[in-house]
Amino acid sequence: MRLVLTVTSTVLLMCGCAAEKEESTDSAPVTPGSSKSMEQAIKEVQQMRREMTAALEQAFGPPRWGLAPDFQPVLERAGCPDDSSEDGAEVAGLPTWSTATVYPESHWRDAADRVAKIGRKYGFDRVRTVVDRPGDLEIDGRAPDGGQYVFGFGDSAILQITTGCYVWKDKPQGLVRDSRS
Repeated sequence: MRLVLTVTSTVLLMCGCAAEKEESTDSAPVTPGSSKSMEQAIKEVQQMRREMTAALEQAFGPPRWGLAPDFQPVLERAGCPDDSSEDGAEVAGLPTWSTATVYPESHWRDAADRVAKIGRKYGFDRVRTVVDRPGDLEIDGRAPDGGQYVFGFGDSAILQITTGCYVWKDKPQGLVRDSRS
């Protein structure tokens, strides 16, 4: 009986530590990167998007990824969600990319795994499945700087990416065009 209690206590303590560790990771404060400008952050997530869509097209062939029909090729800009952010810091959202058709549902999990692998390479290491049911799969990845991507399948496929909170080196006035290349 004592052995069972000791093992149970040890397992509960280990589980408690793991839960605390995961909780503290998810609640990391969103702060601007001190060594990275918004321009650099945007280039990095644009490169990540290119790698994600290229990997999908290479693995599964068409459909081709591109700007979603209802979106303009410009970045959405907003203030940082955290009050402790540096003055003038913003987040930038790339326009949603999508496909007109989707891959067969039997490829969806593999496609999500490929996207998550590339996301981790760029620091989006907190990946979770948001929806996983027949006809609908969605994952998201989050970076310590507050950046996030959402990737999913349903009637169409989508990829949305937002930077973390950063200060512009040369703050633009008005709209900022997204890079398609």
